[in-house]
Amino acid sequence: MIWRFKEATVDQIQEHLPDRMVDSTIRTLPQIMEQKGYVTFRKGGRAKVYRPLVEQSEVRKSAVRQVVDRLLSGSPDMLLAYLVEDEDVDLEKLKDELEGFGKK
Repeated sequence: MIWRFKEATVDQIQEHLPDRMVDSTIRTLPQIMEQKGYVTFRKGGRAKVYRPLVEQSEVRKSAVRQVVDRLLSGSPDMLLAYLVEDEDVDLEKLKDELEGFGKK
C-alpha cells in the first residue's frame, strides 16, 4: 500500500486493505519494514508517514526467498511443485510466461 500512494500512514494503509486485520498487526508491519530498511518515516502530526526506500519488487523477492529458505529447505523447485500440486499454477500458462520471459 505504501508503494501505491508513495506515502501513507498506518490508518491510510488500513483503510485500503481488503480484509480488516488486527490493528496491532497493521501498526507492527511498517515498523518491521522500517527496521529492515525497506521504508522510512517522517512525523506528520501525531502519525508516522511511511514512504518506501526500495522498489516493491525487491521486498517481494526478499519475502519469497525467506519463505523458500525457511519452509522449503531453500528449494524453489519445492515451492513450484507445491503450487502446481495445489492447482495455484497452470502449467500451460507458466510455460507461455517462461517462453516470453526474456523477450521483453
